[in-house]
Amino acid sequence: MNGNQESEPTINGKTARELALIKFKSGYEDGTIIAQQQHMSSVLGAISFAFFLALFSASTDTLSKPALIASAVLFSASLVSNILIFFLYKTLSGKNEREYIWDIENTTYAGIFKFIALATPILGTFSLVLHFSVPAFIFSVAIGLLGVFTFLLANKQITSRLSKLGAYQRSLLHAERDEDYFKSTEHEFKTRPTAEEFCTSKYDYCLKNQKKQLIGFITLNHQAVVGDVVETAKSGSLSIQRIIHSEETTTLICEKFME
Repeated sequence: MNGNQESEPTINGKTARELALIKFKSGYEDGTIIAQQQHMSSVLGAISFAFFLALFSASTDTLSKPALIASAVLFSASLVSNILIFFLYKTLSGKNEREYIWDIENTTYAGIFKFIALATPILGTFSLVLHFSVPAFIFSVAIGLLGVFTFLLANKQITSRLSKLGAYQRSLLHAERDEDYFKSTEHEFKTRPTAEEFCTSKYDYCLKNQKKQLIGFITLNHQAVVGDVVETAKSGSLSIQRIIHSEETTTLICEKFME
């Protein structure tokens, strides 16, 4: 590593890039990114199905044209690939399978297959435009090249702005644009405890009134906080006003709860 390079600022020991990658991976953990990709696959599959049916209903002479043959092949490939991706997300969108989807998308094979699913409907559309109108095809390609050129200019302008920003601001912008998110291994999927595991933790408390007179003892499945209402067999409902911790026990200072 270059010794003259400034160390990148961090928050809690993590750089802005690492924080952005963790945030992206969290999108798989809570299912939001999976839902978005599932929706996109369903839309592309529906579009491909509609175009393929239109081409299928064309006459035999029309389908002998090279551009239409290419378009039919591309839309059929798009239809199958997007349906497969949709059902993959649909069947593995539960909480226990989301990490498996993340692991699948870490592979090169999944990246290639998703690229095919995205590229084939675009190429099929260009092929269809080429058959019906060469000028329209040329114009569409020109617009596409203009878009690429625009993005390159925008990237150049962003690079120019970066030179005027502070080190931490630069790292933040870099993190938001970084596409190498698959290398992030810092954040692991949380293991969600089952209902039975929740009940294994027991908390013993001593109950006292405002005058610190003993009311009794109670065992709860969850930690108590100020404001909670505790149901007791002898004293009824008690509202927790304060919590006093000591080496021997934890005492809940309570008063009678009035609804």
